[in-house]
Amino acid sequence: MTDTPNSGQADRDTTSSNVRAAIIIFLTATASFALFGSADIVSMSYDLPENAWTLPLVTAAERWHAAMEALGTAAMAQGIRDAIAGLRAIGWP
Repeated sequence: MTDTPNSGQADRDTTSSNVRAAIIIFLTATASFALFGSADIVSMSYDLPENAWTLPLVTAAERWHAAMEALGTAAMAQGIRDAIAGLRAIGWP
């Protein structure tokens, strides 16, 4: 492979673009989990050991879930889970 004078810049541009795309994907996944997985966040917070550091986390998770219930995303996520469970229960040929 022959190096051109700008090949290093092209590699940096590609890397920069890939890092940007990865950050966008990560933030989208995190936001989706926060919006639609609030019940799971509460469940995970209950698994934390009880101490002064984790109590605020549990409280925040419960408040977040209550807000998502008020918004309707928690019910929508449960509806999707129920629909998938119904599909799994069907006896496929």
